[in-house]
Parts: sequence; C-alpha cells; structure tokens
Amino acid sequence: MRSAQKQEVLGLIESLHQAHEEIKEALSQKKQALAQNMIAECQEFALSLGENIERLECEGHITVSYVEEYCETLFHIHEELAGNLYNENKISKILKKQLLKVENSAKNDIVVRKEAVFLPYKASMWDSLESIWKAADKDKNCDAYVIPIPYYDKNPDGSFREMHYEADQYPADIPITRYDKYDLYT
Repeated sequence: MRSAQKQEVLGLIESLHQAHEEIKEALSQKKQALAQNMIAECQEFALSLGENIERLECEGHITVSYVEEYCETLFHIHEELAGNLYNENKISKILKKQLLKVENSAKNDIVVRKEAVFLPYKASMWDSLESIWKAADKDKNCDAYVIPIPYYDKNPDGSFREMHYEADQYPADIPITRYDKYDLYT
C-alpha cells in the first residue's frame, strides 16, 4: 500500500472514532433510533473500509479480520439497542476497544511500499542507473520499474523526425515495462 492510501485508511478510522462520540451522545440523550441508524452507517462504512484494504493489500489480511470483528460487534450492539437493554458506557468502551484493534493493525500490519520508477531513454546510458535500480529492486518494501521512454530526433525547424525506442537493447535480466502500459498518475 502506498503512504497516501494508508493515511486515507487511518483518516477513515478517525471518522469512525468521531461517529462513536456521536453515538455515545445520542445514547446519553436517549435517542435510540438515531444511535441505531449511526451504528448501521458505521457498519456500512466499515465494510467499505475492509473491502478497500483487501483490494490494496491482499485477501485475508489481518486488518480485514479486525474490521470484520468490528462489524460483528456493531451488529450485536444494534440488536442490543433494539431490545432496549443497553448500557451506554459499556457500548462506548466496546466500540472504542474494537476500533482501536483495527487502528493499531492498520498502523502496524499494513506495510507502506515505495514505488521507484526509472525512466531511461538511451540504453547506452543504463549503466548510470543500474546500481540504483538494483538497490531498489532488492528492497522488499519497494517496487522498482524500468520504463524506457521513447525519444525523437528533431528537424532543423524543430519538428519531430524519427522516434527511437530502445527497450529491446537493455540487458536481458532487467524487467522492462512499456511506457504506455504504466500509469504514472495512480
């Protein structure tokens, strides 16, 4: 997961913490229906959060299992509220405890991966980047891409003449990604 994505996940968890405060407030004002609706919204929000983490990390990631436990807790609290037998302080503590498990797992179990993109244009100059690429490629928390970019000769009037794309001239052990197959913007 990229750093910005992890920060987004942590921001979403913070939103759930804020929702818990509103649930606590609704319960203290005896607004059971409002609290139930907010719990249902938290559950939908958490399901979306879990799907997002699973998509970015992998199926069965430990954080997703904590999100699932959190959703189960929300369901049981929703049912408890429907039965009019609840203790607002107990509910607040349970929600906080479950969400802290999710938050701690997101902070500690989700690894931020770096992405290093090397954009050489001439294969003959690759030797100046190769040692840096090798170091990035060996780093288990880094995805290193070599993306040769095309270049053009120019006519005297400044217009483009011949395009050169030298991807086939790099050493065979260098995994090449085509410049038109990599999205620099996501």
